[in-house]
Amino acid sequence: ANALTAIVNWQAAKKVAQLLSVRENQLQTLVGIIEDKRKAGLLEPLDAELVYLNLSQVFSEISESQIALKNAEVNVQELLPDWTP
Repeated sequence: ANALTAIVNWQAAKKVAQLLSVRENQLQTLVGIIEDKRKAGLLEPLDAELVYLNLSQVFSEISESQIALKNAEVNVQELLPDWTP
């Protein structure tokens, strides 16, 4: 039962990490657009700063999800030494 729970937790952590990776890619695209608009004078510096703040929060979430994924992976490997992700 513990091994099954550990595998389910790992799968959930993996899915979260994948979703946040997609979100990171979208925000990187947004940063490019923001930079272009800022350089063209179409965007106030405060608006650009808000985007950068959001991006830093997402990077923090991504880091946390990667840590959770690694922890979940270690938990499974402790219970099932022959298991590979």
